[in-house]
Amino acid sequence: MFAVTALSDDAQAANAVPVKTSTHLSEAVHLLDGKLVCWLYGCMKTTLDLPDDLVQRIKIRAVQARKPLKRVVADLLVKALEAPLVSTAVETEPLPTGLEINARGFPVIRCRPDAPAAQMTVQQLIALEQQAFAAEDLSRGGIAR
Repeated sequence: MFAVTALSDDAQAANAVPVKTSTHLSEAVHLLDGKLVCWLYGCMKTTLDLPDDLVQRIKIRAVQARKPLKRVVADLLVKALEAPLVSTAVETEPLPTGLEINARGFPVIRCRPDAPAAQMTVQQLIALEQQAFAAEDLSRGGIAR
């Protein structure tokens, strides 16, 4: 047993008020065709999760424009979709000598064979890193050593 609700043409214009319910398969198929027509003519509802600050800015714009929120959102989406695509290619500075980006996007530092780090043990490298982090934290906190 199932139920399908159809929308009349008048109901589509009046915020999609249901006008008929069917429990028969043949009627249900016909009524579902009406749902597709409704989607094609713009009566579709969609839920989006947007950041709170963005929603607040859109609500303020709607109040300032004295328009319903859904109209302002639709206008903004249309304007964004009609705008020409902007190339996202950004010119970047060349990487310093010894620094590379591997295939997974992580930085790799290549040291000279005679660099002090090449002769240090893992424990010494970790201790040096911890000292650098501690000094940076103290610096950010305004605490002189």
